Amino acid sequence: MPDTEHAHHAFLRQTTLPDGTPIRIRRIRADGAAELQRAFHQLSPGARNQRFLARKDRLTAEELDFLTHADGRDHLALVVAVLDEAGSEVDKIAVARSVRDRADASVAEVAVIVKDEWHRRGVGEALLTNLAAWAWQTGVRRWRAYYWKDNAGIQRLLAKVGVKRYEQRESPGILEAEYALQAPPG
Repeated sequence: MPDTEHAHHAFLRQTTLPDGTPIRIRRIRADGAAELQRAFHQLSPGARNQRFLARKDRLTAEELDFLTHADGRDHLALVVAVLDEAGSEVDKIAVARSVRDRADASVAEVAVIVKDEWHRRGVGEALLTNLAAWAWQTGVRRWRAYYWKDNAGIQRLLAKVGVKRYEQRESPGILEAEYALQAPPG
């Protein structure tokens, strides 16, 4: 098994979005439940529906525990935070995660959510590119995703980090797709 702690550190970074906004991409913190709940309530109902594939008004304590306690091996989770001029985090704008399949260690389910006002600004691409590289370092070679059939945004994002192997109807309006991850450069 690859050295996941090294992989974790290798893919956390500060960068800028195409519009010049400084961001930090980092591992989610176990003490971030209250912060995650606040960010969740700042999302539009539509954004929550796109991420959870159903109406969702709040996160339960159990969900918050799961979402904030990623082990860095089987459950990877990254956050994007906007930085001020001093380099301090002023707003958390996106989260993505990769959760390894128990039956096949080379497959993980992926999910991402970006605050509405940050859509189409490069946030999702920066986040998924880093998460895909980290997942690759831990032995994940394919991502499985579930999304609404009309969610072209997630399909575009996933195509930037992998090649679609299949797509099939999971339930009315919802698709299941699997993407073969591309090896990170270098």
